[in-house]
Amino acid sequence: MAQINVGEAAKHGIESGIEGVKETVHTAATTAENSVETVVEKIGETFNFTSSKVKESVDDLDTKKDEFINDASDAATEAVSEAETVLASEAENAKDMFSSSRDTVFENIYSIEDKMGNKATVVKETVIETLDDLEDDFEHDFDILGHSVSPVEKKVQEELRSTPVVSPIKEIKKEE
Repeated sequence: MAQINVGEAAKHGIESGIEGVKETVHTAATTAENSVETVVEKIGETFNFTSSKVKESVDDLDTKKDEFINDASDAATEAVSEAETVLASEAENAKDMFSSSRDTVFENIYSIEDKMGNKATVVKETVIETLDDLEDDFEHDFDILGHSVSPVEKKVQEELRSTPVVSPIKEIKKEE
């Protein structure tokens, strides 16, 4: 009868040990699974954040580009309108002077011609300067976008490198 109790006790001890090992393996697998899920979630959050920042930058750049184009168009239209007004005014002045005084007609024509040439030169220079400024602004904005994207890309790469990915199989073997 003592042998049966010893056998039963041994059997019970082995069964308890097996249950303990099963629980340990299950706990290790669950912990590894949770760790992997956490890492994957962090990577997903990082990609989502980075994607939204890049989209915001691109949208902002598109808006600025449209504003620059509209401003350039408005400036060119205004310059042309001013030139037309000046030309119309000068032409009217020339007509009046020619009618009122034949002696000074040719002097006035040469004077008007010089003024129109100077005005046209000024308008041309203003338009060229405006377009040069716009080109500089575009280059600056593209540089800013490039500089903004590079640090974000580096942060994502650093995050990916610094987050250890532990194999669930290795975790189970360690606990056995």
